[in-house]
Amino acid sequence: MQHYRSNHPNHVHQLVASVSKHYYAGKDGLLKYQDKPFETSLAKLVGASRSHMVIYSLRDHYSKLFYAEVGFGPGMPSMRAFLARAWRPKPDQPDLPLCGVPELMLIPKTAQAAFPDVVTDIEHMGVGLVDVASGFQSGIQDINTVENSIGHYIGKPIDQVVSYLPTLSGWRAKYKKSTKEKSKADVWREHVPAIRLLPKSWAETPAAEPV
Repeated sequence: MQHYRSNHPNHVHQLVASVSKHYYAGKDGLLKYQDKPFETSLAKLVGASRSHMVIYSLRDHYSKLFYAEVGFGPGMPSMRAFLARAWRPKPDQPDLPLCGVPELMLIPKTAQAAFPDVVTDIEHMGVGLVDVASGFQSGIQDINTVENSIGHYIGKPIDQVVSYLPTLSGWRAKYKKSTKEKSKADVWREHVPAIRLLPKSWAETPAAEPV
């Protein structure tokens, strides 16, 4: 596994998109869990027999702050809209200061193949792409955090799961193991340089409705 260095918040962001190995939406609109892992990938999501849960995560490499959302197939929620929400200021989420466009991005090849238009868009904004080595999955720990945090929503409407994820991101941002430790949000606020916000051409679209 390769290790990458970032010099400050918003220097390098890690983007991950992953189909859940266990969660999906039932025909009744409730969250379901299958113990045997699914073998579905982003490339196979369209046309899949189940409405699989899809997890998007954007992590600031320096501070380890992350913003995550979930949606449900068979269509993939808009990645462009997700990035717009991840990079915008979040006055409704005071515990999650993450905002602004990075200088560089780590995007696994699977996500680049699934969202080629977004890769082109961010390059046009002057954001550089760092090659992700074979076998390296940037930010995969955040996918595991999401998977491990939503078990109590099994059997509940999937819109509750969708609305819960930003709350999870905020809670993780302010978490401290001890009173002497700085939270990820503290590290981000103390070290972030000038913030470059999205241009108006990246107007945010509403969150994708689960299919």
